[in-house]
Amino acid sequence: MRHLLLLLVLLILALTILTACKDPETGDELICPECGSEDVIPIAYGKPGAELAEAAERGEVFLGGCMISEDSPNWHCKACGAQWK
Repeated sequence: MRHLLLLLVLLILALTILTACKDPETGDELICPECGSEDVIPIAYGKPGAELAEAAERGEVFLGGCMISEDSPNWHCKACGAQWK
């Protein structure tokens, strides 16, 4: 079951990165609600594999840890550190 969850998280992450951090509802570029920056990356949850860890090192994704809940944020601002859904 954990492998399926991790696979789902990685698939969502890949789709998010491929859509260049656009709002999934409007298609607009994501903008940080705190500072207005467009330097926004997705947050990935679960134990990262090698590819995900490398993406995090390149600043393409923020690692959110192994636990995910309904309140967990989806986006991370690289400029100010804000996180939101």
